[in-house]
Amino acid sequence: QKLMHSNIIQGRLGAWVDNSKEAASSEPFSCWGLFDPSKSADKDDKQKERAKSTLHQPLSKNDVVTCWFWKSLSPQLGFMPYNHRNRLSCLTELDAGNYNSPIVYTPSDYKTPQMIQKSLRNARRVGATSILKRSRIPLWTWDTSYSFSLNWLSLSRGVSLVLGEDTSQVLHMPFFSENDLSVLPSSSSFINLFAAGPNRVGVHVHGTEAVMSVIESSGIVKETIAKYGF
Repeated sequence: QKLMHSNIIQGRLGAWVDNSKEAASSEPFSCWGLFDPSKSADKDDKQKERAKSTLHQPLSKNDVVTCWFWKSLSPQLGFMPYNHRNRLSCLTELDAGNYNSPIVYTPSDYKTPQMIQKSLRNARRVGATSILKRSRIPLWTWDTSYSFSLNWLSLSRGVSLVLGEDTSQVLHMPFFSENDLSVLPSSSSFINLFAAGPNRVGVHVHGTEAVMSVIESSGIVKETIAKYGF
């Protein structure tokens, strides 16, 4: 999922970023850490979550964390890959290939975790300014702020590596090369949920120092594993 987005961004925006002094004025950072997703919801969101869970499917960690992350940063556009496997009758886990397409969100589409959850159910954003008028995607400019949300945690089946009788898995992390991350414009950010180990939720966050300060001051971080500047 991440490689697909990196290739698209590099192909379309890489040359502009390399030649833009303004874009380079805010150095990007990547940070890996262990998170407690329950702390990303404020009291009102938790009350809404409890009320909704009695009538609807319980919210996932991805629903809560994505809503919290985007509301904290207020990007003009949010993107989330939608996996079509087992959602289309012609695609299953036995089919090789990449069958993802992005759902695009505007600020009115990520107001609550429930809206994120519903969008994944219907494969489209659910915000509306009225009953008959859905949210509109703003015109793209070089100054448009946007953010990606990736959910590799959903790909985990809750198993750990079997390495031998005296060896156990301590930590699992997604791998990105410096080239993958350094070409991302300073107006972009992303958050990636992953399984750091049995019953351990890890998150990879990429963005400017301003993005990192929001994350580090939120109280959601249990442990910072690594942080790099580009």
